[in-house]
Amino acid sequence: MRIDPLKRLLKGIRRNDLLVKIRRVSRGRFREEENAILSVFYGDKYADILHMKIFYGRPPYYKAWIEVFNINNRVKIDDHEIKFFNTWLEDLILDILSETLEGGEKLYIEYLEDLETYKALEKGIPPIATRLGYKLFKRGFTWFKDWYYPEGFMEGGPKLQAEKPLNEESLVKHIVDIRDELRKFINKRYREGNIMDKYYERIIEIINELNTIRREANPSNGGI
Repeated sequence: MRIDPLKRLLKGIRRNDLLVKIRRVSRGRFREEENAILSVFYGDKYADILHMKIFYGRPPYYKAWIEVFNINNRVKIDDHEIKFFNTWLEDLILDILSETLEGGEKLYIEYLEDLETYKALEKGIPPIATRLGYKLFKRGFTWFKDWYYPEGFMEGGPKLQAEKPLNEESLVKHIVDIRDELRKFINKRYREGNIMDKYYERIIEIINELNTIRREANPSNGGI
């Protein structure tokens, strides 16, 4: 885990009249874990945007992970309305989390309030092709799992898990697995006569991007 990107959130990142900053940090369940509340400040007032649980890892046994939950899609400070999903704020947080996590380290993002992602997963859209999954894929994550029933909600609401590849071997395996999942999905939609889904173009784009990544990782291989 790279700590420096998280330090940017502790110090605060300013955008026009707003300051995005971790407002509070508290100890977690064990010594390697911390809880953080991320807020947006306008002057001396603030609104909480999300919570994070950060596990810094316990080498060589456990790798680091970050969980994001209790996301508020819309908050108001005086006359300022701040939205999260599909905005500069979400992109900022995803960029920083992507910079923080290294290969094999996990990111969990609760999607209960992310209705577009929620509905897509409910319809069986592959996680990587959902709104949130695609954003994470563009930031280097290549393995996904949908925790729709995370231990009977004992561990919070439904969340999407994403990981970056640990090495080139795991990258190739991730690419092959994603390809197979996307192809099976497309073939199933063809059989059902329902291929003109709004996610179709994104899936084709992802497959093309995976081919490019595979060729760059192994130039002797023409594609997948």
